[in-house]
Amino acid sequence: MQPIWASNAIPAMNAFLKQADFSGKRVTIITFQQFTDLRNSDKVHESIAAAVKKQNGQVIGTYAFVGGKMGHCAAKNLIDEQIDSMTFPG
Repeated sequence: MQPIWASNAIPAMNAFLKQADFSGKRVTIITFQQFTDLRNSDKVHESIAAAVKKQNGQVIGTYAFVGGKMGHCAAKNLIDEQIDSMTFPG
């Protein structure tokens, strides 16, 4: 899970993805952002997925969730509803 800031993946996650070994790992990408239209989440997911694949991992799913507004935490029920909507393959 990671936040999307200014329509981009956060630098700390980018640094992690460059050095992580995902060999034999199945990865689900989950992002949070403040915009309800989830703008640019596809771009961020594609970037993360490319990094995971480069490090020998397999991306099995991507989810974009709405989090809190700038400076505020999201309500627990908002996050719970989004997590409950997730489905995982096999």
